[in-house]
Formats: sequence, structure tokens, C-alpha cells
Amino acid sequence: LKEIGHVPIRECPEAITALIFNHINKAKAAQPRKEKNPSQGSVRCSGQQGVTYEGTYDRIEISECSDVIVKNSSAQKIRILDSTVQIENSEFYSKEETLYALRSRVILTGGRIEGETAVVSSESKLDIAGTALVGKKEALKSISEQTAQAGDPGASTILFSLCPVQSPYSSGFIHGTRVVSPDKPL
Repeated sequence: LKEIGHVPIRECPEAITALIFNHINKAKAAQPRKEKNPSQGSVRCSGQQGVTYEGTYDRIEISECSDVIVKNSSAQKIRILDSTVQIENSEFYSKEETLYALRSRVILTGGRIEGETAVVSSESKLDIAGTALVGKKEALKSISEQTAQAGDPGASTILFSLCPVQSPYSSGFIHGTRVVSPDKPL
């Protein structure tokens, strides 16, 4: 790229992002397709520490757990309550709300979340890097704790690092910190 200096992501973010994702997509296309593994059903972590999940599941529920790792996994839904979770290289697809995080700290790296609403968050901190969020209604919405307790999806802080986001509210790559409130979904 011509006339780009020492910090290309600041000077020309769209072009740099396009180059990075073009490279990533070429690398993914060159990888052989993995056979889909049969589901291990639904799993639940409750009050545990240091649990690791790997594989295919119908649903993953994590409640009051710390240092949980979900890697190389796929599931229809994942629900995270009062927990710290790291998700790596994993994909989640649902026709409804796919990932739900309440009062949790979640790190997502290199994956895809897709659904009617890809991510619902309340009073959580999310660090999302290189993970695609695709929502038919919203890619990410935040709900207040009072609403969450009533069964619906409060402001959450999200740190995005080069994440493709697709929804009626947002289309393109997001990079940086965003505060998502109930009245401003992505």
C-alpha cells in the first residue's frame, strides 16, 4: 500500500483489515474440511474451576465457574452466568439467541457466532478478537440486569479486535472498545 507509514491500522484501517481477512480466508479455504463430529449432548459447569470443553455439543451452560476453557468446539447455544470463560476457535449457531453472558468475563478468539441475536450480554466484559458475529436481528445486544432477571436480555463493555460484524444495525469490521447499552445494539 502506497504512502502508509509506521502504523498502518490507524492510517488505513479498511485496507489493512481487508488484507488481513483476505489472508485468513485464503488460509481457511486451503484447510481440509473437518467431518462434523456427533454431538456429546448438553454439558453444564456449575461452581467449578479450570474445566475444559472440546468437541461438539447441543448446549453448553456455565454457571458460577472460573477459568473455563471452551476450545475447538461447536454448539447451538452457550449460556454463561457469573463466570470467567475463554473461548478459542469455536463456532456457535442457533435460530434464536446464541451466546448469553450475564455478569461474566468472556474472551472469544477466532470463531463465529451466528443466530437471530448472536450475543446477548448484561453487565459483562467481553474481549472479542477475530470472531465473526452474525445476527439476523442483532449481532450483539445488551440488557439490564432487571430485564435479564425477568427473562429478557444492561450496558456491557466490549473490546473488539478486527471482528467482522453483520446485522441490520452494523456491517463491517469493528476494532476498539464499545459500550453496548439496551437501546443501542450492534
